[in-house]
Amino acid sequence: MAADLDVLLVQLQDGRPEVRIKAARALAEDPDPFARKSILQALKDRNPEVRYWAVCGLARMLDSQTQQELLQLMQDASRLVRLEVIRALSQYPGPTLIEPLLERLGDPDEDVREEAARALSCFRETFFGRILGELSSSSWNRRHMVYRSMLMAGDRASSAISHAIRKDNLHKESLYWLLKLVGEMRMKGEQETVLRILEHAEDEEILAVATQALAQIGGSDVLGSLMQLMEHPSTRVRDASIEALGGLGEHAISTLIDRLDDDSRIIRLHSAEALGRIGDVTIGPLIEKFYERDKEGRFWILSALRRMHLPFTLGIFKTLCHEEDTDIQLLSIQSLGDWQQDEEVLEILLELLDHSRWKVRAEAARSIARLKPSLEILIRELEEGGSNRRYWVVQIFEMLNDPRSIPALIGLFSQDDWVLRTAVAEALGRMDNLPRELVLQELESGDESRVFWMTKALNKSQDRLFLDALLKTLQFKQSGINANVMSILKGMGATAYPRLVMVFSEKWPRQVYEIAAEILSEDAKTVRRFLPELMESSHKEAHFWAVFMAEKASDEILDILHTLLQHSDWKVRLNALKALTQKADSSSLEPLLEILEDEYPALRREAVVALGRIPSEKILGYLKPLLESEDLEMKLAVIQSLGRMHQEEALHLLLAELSNEHWLVRREILRSFASFARNAPSGLRQEIAEILLARLPLKSMLPDGFFREWFKVAEGCAHPLLAASIREVLPGPNLDFTSRGLKALMECEPTYEDAVGYMRMEDSGIRHLSIEILAASRDERSIQPLKQMLVRSDPSLRVVVRKALRELLGEEKWAELLEEHVKNSREEQAEKFYRNALDLVSARQFEEALQAVNQACALSDRIKNQSLKARILAELKQYTKAEQVFLKILRERPEDVKTLYNLAMLHYVQGNFERTENLFVRLMEKENLPEEIQGLIGRIRQKMVSVSSTVSDP
Repeated sequence: MAADLDVLLVQLQDGRPEVRIKAARALAEDPDPFARKSILQALKDRNPEVRYWAVCGLARMLDSQTQQELLQLMQDASRLVRLEVIRALSQYPGPTLIEPLLERLGDPDEDVREEAARALSCFRETFFGRILGELSSSSWNRRHMVYRSMLMAGDRASSAISHAIRKDNLHKESLYWLLKLVGEMRMKGEQETVLRILEHAEDEEILAVATQALAQIGGSDVLGSLMQLMEHPSTRVRDASIEALGGLGEHAISTLIDRLDDDSRIIRLHSAEALGRIGDVTIGPLIEKFYERDKEGRFWILSALRRMHLPFTLGIFKTLCHEEDTDIQLLSIQSLGDWQQDEEVLEILLELLDHSRWKVRAEAARSIARLKPSLEILIRELEEGGSNRRYWVVQIFEMLNDPRSIPALIGLFSQDDWVLRTAVAEALGRMDNLPRELVLQELESGDESRVFWMTKALNKSQDRLFLDALLKTLQFKQSGINANVMSILKGMGATAYPRLVMVFSEKWPRQVYEIAAEILSEDAKTVRRFLPELMESSHKEAHFWAVFMAEKASDEILDILHTLLQHSDWKVRLNALKALTQKADSSSLEPLLEILEDEYPALRREAVVALGRIPSEKILGYLKPLLESEDLEMKLAVIQSLGRMHQEEALHLLLAELSNEHWLVRREILRSFASFARNAPSGLRQEIAEILLARLPLKSMLPDGFFREWFKVAEGCAHPLLAASIREVLPGPNLDFTSRGLKALMECEPTYEDAVGYMRMEDSGIRHLSIEILAASRDERSIQPLKQMLVRSDPSLRVVVRKALRELLGEEKWAELLEEHVKNSREEQAEKFYRNALDLVSARQFEEALQAVNQACALSDRIKNQSLKARILAELKQYTKAEQVFLKILRERPEDVKTLYNLAMLHYVQGNFERTENLFVRLMEKENLPEEIQGLIGRIRQKMVSVSSTVSDP
């Protein structure tokens, strides 16, 4: 061995790692004390495997020096070295080893952590307090491995754990892990400690782990505390208590069953959950109590049984699917969906799809979907079932989301049932991966109805392959299809934009262009991207819709429009100008001023119009020189722009042009005055009114046909100075003139007399205006004629009358009048139904008469309506209902002679002679009883005596 040892020691210094590893391993398998020094040096080798075998060798010849050397390797980079060091040193546990081992509890390697915990568990009990102190460490791994170490120590650690958990003001993390230890080790002696912690703790994590510990300690004496925790506000704590009670098994059964009747729904619910956790041992007690409990109690017992999911309970739920109590029925239906498919279960659930209650049908559908029956069964129900069942099968297909059902669902678009088709469309819209071939086939079918439903189903589709087919469907011109397609295209967003832009270079109906432009204009980035391309297109449609999109898009595209104003093609410049005209942004001022020098007159005129829309005082200075232009179109454009400025200087510039001989100029000035009047301050409006009277009198406008413009100016001015001129020309030569004149008059402080002459005209529009003038006059004389019209006029006119009265009377008085009006309207309608019922009674058509009188009673509770209803019910031999109506009348008129007599006759025809006689006695006691009634009572009494004697005669 000596010769071999020398070789091994030399090899241990070799430069080749594989040689050193082989030597270290040989020395570890048969360590020699003479090699100790060399092996100690090998602990510093660069190769981790050499270090590992060196530790293995030294472990067999440990002394104090070796232990100290090995301690330094406790943090070695190699997990194998660290593991072996811990294994070696743990043979001689001592104080010097505690801290290094505690440090290793947070080691990155799980095996090292586990080995350190095992080593610590072997220490004497006096060290356990220090080990438990590490439970407050910031490292979760260290806390967890302390917990593992104490579990490995077992009963030896009980005393230290008890001592630790009884301390006050424990760190939360320490308390958490100590409670887990108490529970896992079933430390019954700490039950009181855990209860005290539960009583005072507020942290839900501590409460949850304490609850779990209490359950693990076990015993019936913890039941009360656990039951209280079921009402804790924290879900986590409640769940822990339920789990804990479930773990107590038979000890908790009777208490939990009793709590199924608790006043608190939360307690009932959690008790059922806990019983379900306990399992089959609870079945006997639950079944025994089932028929002793009321409906509520049975529901919670069933809830507990359901949670067990045992074959025995299936028969119970099959039976209770037809229970009268809705809650129990729904719970039973839900329970059937918990099982694998069963032919009998499926048959029961399919029958319930025809149930009278919606909740039952919906729950049955959900349970069928959970059972996942074969596709053939459901398709057969879809083909053969009634409309109600087919509707719910569609819902089931939606829940299953099975693409194989799609052809059958699409086939239902040919049905007449609107509700069913709506359900199919909604179901398809929520299903994944609709077959493209089927969808395209429907979209291209040419059947407008099927196309509508298919587009409705595609509401959330993102498939670009449908784009062409969707665009073609717009040729149907059906608003519903258009709305559906717009919704689809909007939902696709950027996916659809390139295809929509291509539309403008193709031949399509106008509505296709319009929808494409509407969608594109909502995205400014898209408009910026495609606007130059569209405006430069060779297709005229592209130009128009490019302007449309630019006008509707946000101001983010202004810079693109400014760039296009420099384009070499005048048509592109013109289209950009048209878009800028609608934008009216001050940033466009400089580019527009440059266009005023453009070689094309049309562009210069459009630039003037665009400048007139920009809200800036500078514009007037640029437009003023252009007012002298010899170009008539330019002059008209300048006048139009000046009219939008609402500046006094602009008004005076227009006044200077009133003497222009051209009628178009004068008309444009009038139109500008109208724009001025609508927006100018009150002082300027009065000045315009005075100008109209002095320089543009209304009568002088008639030959030129400018009365429309004059009236619009008057409307805008809304000044009483103009009222007299308007009255002079009304009524006019035609309805249009009269209508426009009245609208203008209504704004210029009209009077009651201005309206009354027009209220009886045949034209409804004139009558509407006259009513509005009455309201505007604020004259109390208007109220009475308006009240009369509220009752007598046609429905469309009543809307205007109501609005006028509301303005005249104010909200409070209007509410009173409206209440009276509604009451009168109801009485009027009730009277019509009453008369109709009388005619039907005369014709002995009692079923139809009952419908009519019911409508009369619904509108008016008058006695005569109720009396007729009772009479008709008696004729139909519905005596109980007739009696109820008579009694209702008597509650309001206890001594009504006619009603008492009719009630007596109702009893008479039923053979109730005693009750008939009682009513006759009551009637005969009345003073001034009509002789006719007395005579009738006498004859009926004779008949009753005759009938009674016949019956008694053997």
